[in-house]
Amino acid sequence: MKLTAAQVYELRVYPQYEDNDEFTLYFCDEGLKQQFLNSIAGKDRTSSEYIKLFGDVLGYPPKATAFFADYQVKRKQNMKEASRYFQSVKVNMLYCGVQFMSHVENIEENTLWLWERYRHNSPLKLKVFYEEEPVQIVVHYRDFDELKYGTEQCAQFLHFKPVYT
Repeated sequence: MKLTAAQVYELRVYPQYEDNDEFTLYFCDEGLKQQFLNSIAGKDRTSSEYIKLFGDVLGYPPKATAFFADYQVKRKQNMKEASRYFQSVKVNMLYCGVQFMSHVENIEENTLWLWERYRHNSPLKLKVFYEEEPVQIVVHYRDFDELKYGTEQCAQFLHFKPVYT
């Protein structure tokens, strides 16, 4: 998010990592910052491994970071094909300020991960694009019936057919 000058000034007491003037990560303590720096040391910023580590530190579910990392790798190989596939299975998810994209097959697992990590009575919002129009589905905290229904709706809007192996 964009911060005001006053907010940035208040954050100056926290250890930080700046990335090419694009963004700054703030850490609770120097140990967490160093742990992150050690984990990304020597890794290519465009690699799947780096993207997953970055997603972890930002607080995204592991399946979501793996999905995004996979998309980034496939984009390098064939941008048009990767984008077509990605749009056909992507669901936007928002919960407690954490916003990311998920594969439709991972909605439930990502939601359970969020509910365990961020225990807050906030609604989860799922958004898909159906015939170029956004459709939003709200799932109340720990309402497993709504989660199942929302997952099914997303799959229907995307015309997604699960592949069973």
